[in-house]
Amino acid sequence: MARLTKEEGRVALIEPDLSGESITSDGLPPELKELVATRLRAATSGVRRLGLGSWDVSQKLESLLLQEGLALEHTHTLQGVMSLTPPYTQEDDLLVQALLSWESESQVEAEASTLRWLASEGGMLVEEIERLERLEREARKSRSRGLRAGTWTGTVRRPMAVVVGRRRASL
Repeated sequence: MARLTKEEGRVALIEPDLSGESITSDGLPPELKELVATRLRAATSGVRRLGLGSWDVSQKLESLLLQEGLALEHTHTLQGVMSLTPPYTQEDDLLVQALLSWESESQVEAEASTLRWLASEGGMLVEEIERLERLEREARKSRSRGLRAGTWTGTVRRPMAVVVGRRRASL
């Protein structure tokens, strides 16, 4: 990105903080929360076992930007807390669209495959991973139906790290 950016142009890096992500709503099985916590611990362990350092890239964005010779311009953490309660307002429609886009098949599979690999490397049993993914798929389908119908009540937390840098004229 730095190489392709025009002189004095900006580069923005945005990455979710997976350790702070959660979805709460009525009707979620307690087992789902337990398995998500188990996966987080296992994925963290898997990253260490594989020698990959920290799996939370969001905490490394500043240093990655600086390593590429960009001047740090701005760092911010978006809390990413979205709560919906019917009846939805026009402002809520933007949140609904954001939630539905997060749940696109390509987005979900990209995150799931990485988490599946790391959790497996960290010792989470294949049966637990498959059970968790089934529960997540069911919850996601239910949430999507409710969002489209305007009946879902819940809160989604997905903190995002945002780092903006500027390409120096000398690059």
